[in-house]
Amino acid sequence: MGEPLTRAPRRESTRSELEMKLVVAAREYIRAASSAASLREDEAYPFVFLVIEGLLTCLLMESNSWNRYCWIDGLLPAKNFVGEAVQTVDGRELQLYATAVWCDGSEGWWIEPLFARISLSDADEFSLRYEFRVGNAGRAFGSVLYGARIRRADWYEPAEWRFVFGNLT
Repeated sequence: MGEPLTRAPRRESTRSELEMKLVVAAREYIRAASSAASLREDEAYPFVFLVIEGLLTCLLMESNSWNRYCWIDGLLPAKNFVGEAVQTVDGRELQLYATAVWCDGSEGWWIEPLFARISLSDADEFSLRYEFRVGNAGRAFGSVLYGARIRRADWYEPAEWRFVFGNLT
């Protein structure tokens, strides 16, 4: 007989838990970006990207167009094409462009463009408004393999997005 399981199984975070984590991550990033002129991007945004990755997977799972065996496997900043991949606006909004890497569980890894906008309220510390746009609706989903070279900046701004989530209008 083996040793008994001593650790509780990992529980997936709920949408509301992930939204609260996004408030914290965005607020920390904005605070750090406004107070440090020498803020290194590679140090500052991994937590924001990680939380967006989890929340985006949760939102996609709630969508009728997403396979339950798929997940977002990572976000890569689009800094080679859009200047600043992550920007703060007026000290309370975060905007970012990235490549979403996703997996379908059997066929491999694919990439899609992602734009995220996260707006925080000065009045309410826990107020969150956000918008995530992911995937080019003008191209077959899962048609760009992970590792493909993206050669055009407009790849990150398709004419029509496949998925749009959030409460920002």
